Amino acid sequence: MNATTFLETLHSRVQQQHTTVSADFAPLEATLLNFKPGPESWSILECLEHLNRYSRYYNERLAQALARPAAVPSR
Repeated sequence: MNATTFLETLHSRVQQQHTTVSADFAPLEATLLNFKPGPESWSILECLEHLNRYSRYYNERLAQALARPAAVPSR
């Protein structure tokens, strides 16, 4: 997959996830968003926060990978 196709696919998936989060989680009350099903479990908001924080790391890595020249497969 070339970089353009990859980025288009990634953009589409991110848009789908944004739509899902908005539709499924936005209507929920804060008590439910902060509910932890167990002492070692994360709440919905903690999961979303984790994904947002780590996206900074992955976005940088992704940008670095896309900036490198594509490897030509050997035959």
